[in-house]
Formats: sequence, C-alpha cells, structure tokens
Amino acid sequence: MRIEGHKEVRGLKGALRVLLVEDYEPDARLLVRELERGGYEVWSHRVQTAADLRSALAGQSWDVAFCDHTMPGFGGMAGLRILRETASDLPVIIVSGTTDEKTAAQALKSGARDFLVKGDLSRLVHAVQRQLKAVESGRAEQTVDRQVRSLEQRLRLIMETVHDAVIVIDRQNRVVDWNSAAASLIGAEILENARSADSKAQSIFGSDSAAGAQACDAALQRILRGEPVNALELSVCWETSSPAIRISVNARPLYDDSGQLENVVLVLQDVTEAVKTREQLMISDRMASLGLLSAGVAHEINNPLAAVLANVELALREVSVRAGERSDAEWLQALLAELQDADEAGKRIREIVWDLKLFSRVSQSEELASIDVNRVLDSCIRMAHNEIRYRAKLVRNYSTVPFVRANEAKLGQVFLNLLINAAQAIDEFGARENEIRVSTTVAADGRVVVEVRDTGCGMTKEVMGRLFNAFFTTKPAGVGTGLGLSISNRIVAALGGEITIESAVGKGSAFRVHLPPGERRRSEAPGSKAESAKPPRRGRIMVIDEEPKVVTVLCRCLSPDHEVFVSRAADAVESIRRGAEFDVILCGLMMSQTTGMDVYERLSRNAPEQARKMVFMTGGAFTPRAMTFLDTIDNPYIEKPFDLDALRALVNERLG
Repeated sequence: MRIEGHKEVRGLKGALRVLLVEDYEPDARLLVRELERGGYEVWSHRVQTAADLRSALAGQSWDVAFCDHTMPGFGGMAGLRILRETASDLPVIIVSGTTDEKTAAQALKSGARDFLVKGDLSRLVHAVQRQLKAVESGRAEQTVDRQVRSLEQRLRLIMETVHDAVIVIDRQNRVVDWNSAAASLIGAEILENARSADSKAQSIFGSDSAAGAQACDAALQRILRGEPVNALELSVCWETSSPAIRISVNARPLYDDSGQLENVVLVLQDVTEAVKTREQLMISDRMASLGLLSAGVAHEINNPLAAVLANVELALREVSVRAGERSDAEWLQALLAELQDADEAGKRIREIVWDLKLFSRVSQSEELASIDVNRVLDSCIRMAHNEIRYRAKLVRNYSTVPFVRANEAKLGQVFLNLLINAAQAIDEFGARENEIRVSTTVAADGRVVVEVRDTGCGMTKEVMGRLFNAFFTTKPAGVGTGLGLSISNRIVAALGGEITIESAVGKGSAFRVHLPPGERRRSEAPGSKAESAKPPRRGRIMVIDEEPKVVTVLCRCLSPDHEVFVSRAADAVESIRRGAEFDVILCGLMMSQTTGMDVYERLSRNAPEQARKMVFMTGGAFTPRAMTFLDTIDNPYIEKPFDLDALRALVNERLG
C-alpha cells in the first residue's frame, strides 16, 4: 500500500506507519505484504531521495523505518544519518540484498536497530514487534522521568508554601531559622529574641501552666538529644492575655558530616480545633454504640410486646363478644376497660420502640429509600416531646406530599435537630404563649418543603450567616456542640436539597428543608389497623419463630381460619425440601440459630416457589445485612408488635 503525503493515521486499530527508503517498488511491496501477513494494517510511504525523506519526517510521525542499504545516489547509510539526526527515537531497520557481516555490523554501529536480508524476511514481523516494544518501553521510562521531575518540583513548592510552622534550632538550643507560618503562630519578635545566646528555645514553647512548662521542657530535651518526635501534643500560650492553644510537634534531627547533631527541624501545627473535633467524634462514637444497643433493645422488647398486644387484642375481642351476650356483664365491662387501657399503653410502647429503631440506624446504613416525611416527623416530635412540652404548644399542619429519596435515620436526625433548636430558642415554661408549628407542603418546583417555625428569640443576620459553620453556637456552654446544623446542612445537601432560614430578632425563626421528590417505596406489610376480611380459602400456614409466645399467639389468631403448622427453621426447610408445600410461611427475620435470611437463601436454591411464599416478621432489622436484605427482596415483611387485623389481612392477601 502506498500513501503519498498521508497526514492522519492515528487511532486505527492495528495500524502500522512505515517509512520506506527504497528505490525498487517491488521490494517495498514485498516488505508491506509480509507485515500485512503478520496482522498489521500498514500505512506506508516510499522515498528515494534525501529531500523526500526530510519532507516525510517533517510532515508525519512514523512507527518504523526501513532503509535499503544500497541505492543509486542515495543509500541506506545516508538515510540512517538523516533519521538519527531528525527522529532519534524512530527504530530503523536496514534491509540489504547481501549477508555481509561487516556491512551489518557497520549499520548497527551507526544506529540501526536491526539488519535484514531481502531474500529472507522470516524475522521481519518479529523484528518490528521487538522494536515497537523497545520504543514503548523507552517512552514509559521517559514518562517516569518526567513524573519524578514533576514530583520533585511539587515537593519543593509545598515546602516553600507550607502552612505549618517550621522552625530550625541548633544544638546550643537557639532558634536559627523559621518560616512565615511560624512567625504568624508564635510571633516574629519571640522568634527573633530566641536567636541570641541569652534566650534559649524554651521561649517558643510558652506554656500556660507549671505542669505544661515541665512537659514542654521535657519535650525539648528529647528533641535536643536527637530523638525523633511524632505528633506530640502540648498546651501552649505565648501571651498572657491570649487563651491557651493545643499544638502538635513533630521533630527530626539533622546531622553534620561527622555524625554530630547540627540542627533540629521542628514542625508545629495548631490542632486546637482538631482536638475539639476529635472529642466530638468520640462522643459520636459513643452515640453510635448507644444506637446499636438501642436497636438490639428494641428488637428484644418487640418480641414479648408482640405477644402482649396480640393476646390483649384477642382477649378484648372475646370479652366484647361475651359482654354483649350476657345480661349480668358488669364485671366483663370492667375487665374490658382494663384490657383497653393495657392495649392503649402497649401501643404507646410500640411507638416508642419504633422511634428507637429509627434513630438507632444512624450509624448502621447509608442506604437511601423512599421515605414518608410526615411519618418521620411524627417520630421526631415524639422523641423531642420532653424538650417541647414545657416551652411551646406543638401544632402539626401536614399536607399530602410525595415521598422523598433519603436515608430515614439521617433525615430524622435533621428534623429532630430543627425541633430541638426551635424548643431551645424559647424560654422554659412558656408553653401557653409560644408555638412550634411543623408543616409539610409541595413547592411550585415540585420539591417537598418541611417547615419548622417557632415563636422564639429569633436571630440577627450576622448569626444566620454563620449558622451552618461547624462548632458555631449561640447556646450556653454545655448546651449543644455547634455541630447539629452543620451536619444537618451536609445531610440535606447530599440529598440534593437545601435548608433556608427566615428569622427576626424577637419574632422567631422558620427553618425550611427543601427536598426533591422520590418514588413511592415498595409497601411493607400493613402495620396499622386494617379491616379483617373473610379469608378467600382455608390455607396452609407455616410459622417459624424462636419466640414461643409469638408462635402461640399466631396460632391462636390464625388457626380458626387456617391450618397452622409450627416448626424450627432447619426442620421446616428439610420438610419443604422433601415436598411439603405451604400457602404462606411466616418467618422471623432475626433469630439466633438460623435467621430468616438463611431460610430464604436455602429455599431459593431448593424450592424457589416456596421462598416466594415467605413473609418476614421483624422486631427490628438492626444489622446492615438485614436492612440490605429487606431492601432487595420482593417478599413483604411485617413489623412486631403487629396488629392482628393487619396480620389477617396480609395472610388473606397472600392466599388471594
């Protein structure tokens, strides 16, 4: 193939750009054909004169060049010299009609990469591949060299512009050099005074106490002995009127040619804010542990509470029926009232446990789901009840709004923070005069807006401008950390939303959380009161749970209408594997021996139709695996303590 003056050959897969210094066109074609047989798509250009060669090198880049050793008036060696001068990294292969070893040696010595005989091109493809690999390797080495040089330049630039205080002291304990950051942190005058023999370097470790001075002196003695110091934290104060700060000290010795300590380089960093953050993170870690604990406690409470509420509901039904049938039912009416009170109290406990489960998930999952903001707000209001009740009247003004895509626990953290802030903006015992109004609406742009408005003290524009800064707080010491709104703002921003503020001193404040709408989530099994309907048919129901009282009450509830079987998890799986079939399998999610997730996985392998019949009962999916499992499967689940009408409705739905 002959491409005269072709400029653009890059980007072609398998393309090989070949420059041929050859006067005999059949020989050029033979080279190209051999390369094409080797799998290359060849783009070639043939030149016969020095001028044509220089023009080809100026107008195009090439992968490999072949030079005929002997041509009339212009031979391969002359071409090799031009190639070496103009394109030193281009591999050149000399092609000759003879096998003269002296000629080959001269060509290789002059810069050719290889030498081939025209009568034997069997090594041609291999020779080209080897040269291409060599070029690629050379380019890689050049790239590494460039990267090393660039890294060295960046390191030099960093050292010139470092923000930490860098100080050099000598072995006589005098300051000999420092950077501008050190002058800014400590003071140029203090450092200048520390140059003299009369003022030792102790002055750069001004301490706020006798104990602090002793610690600083001990650190300096270590440094002057040439001991490396890593992240040593000290409390220092250079001016009497200034507050103490925390600094982190790193030190490294510098030795002279004889191995004697010559200088010590100190790097000082102000870590006052970092220490505050670290302390707050430690508190957060404890709160995360508390959250995990509360999730487990909620799960443990829910099992007996499920039995309590279900048995109370069954007793209420039976007593109500018998009270209507008997004329002497005064004692039954009293019993009915007692059971109703017990039922109401149990349901209040259920709400509290649900709230605990919501907030215990903060550190457990980053998963997003479609969330009902009204439901989350109700939970947050219950959690903040004690903060609000003595300060203001709580007014709910909910609209029907779309679900939002969020992490339920983190969204609850935002709402709870806004509610507590609203309450704390109002003086105690002002409940008659003050109000906290919680509203949900849909804005003109389709976003869901949650507003928390209070009649508290309000804020200035200056305070509002700093409100989302970490550690900024207007509350007294010991009340809040100054992180709540900063964290809330980050959470909402990560969801694609924003928090806006409206406030005036003496007139209260309104915080509005704007959130993009999401899709309605897959419905969980009903958890609130639902109408019981007559079952479409009598079904075969399997119950798997390690809580005996839960199993008992499920049997009491379902056995009048269905055939109910009870089994341990392993026995149930084995029974189904042998051919047993059930219409509904009610299975506990979190069990100590074999979890509901394990049962589902085993049935999915051995009896997939039965796996689809499973309905999970959970007192709290408080592990990442359990939460991910419920988010990914299509099976419904019902939360303990469950409502018996809701349970019957779910079973009827599955039978239908």
